Amino acid sequence: MRKYKERVKRYERKIDFYFPSPLKKRMRDNYKREAKRLSAIDERVNKILRDNQIPSDYILYYSFARELYGLKRRYINIRLEKEIKICFHKWLMRGLERKVMLEIKKEMDRLPLGE
Repeated sequence: MRKYKERVKRYERKIDFYFPSPLKKRMRDNYKREAKRLSAIDERVNKILRDNQIPSDYILYYSFARELYGLKRRYINIRLEKEIKICFHKWLMRGLERKVMLEIKKEMDRLPLGE
C-alpha cells in the first residue's frame, strides 16, 4: 500500500495541469486529509494481517476496512449497524476470516472520522 506522502505527490501532479490555482489548494487540502486517514487504515490492517500470519498483499482485507470506513462516514445508528452486517456477510462469502474481520472492525471503531 502506498504511503501517505506518495499518494499526495501523485495527486498534486495530477491536478496541477487541469485546475486553476485557488481550486487546487482546496482540493489538495481535502485530499491530504483523506489520504492521511486511508494510510492510517492501511497501517492498522497491515498490522492485524501480520499478527494473524496473513500475507499483507491480500488486498481483500484492505477493501473490507475501507468499506467499513465509508459506511461509518455515510450512516449512523441502526442503519449503520444493518449496513455493517450486510458488509460482513458479503466479505465472509468472499472467503475472509471472521476473526480477522472482527479485529479490523474493532480498529475501525477506534479510528476518528474527523470532520
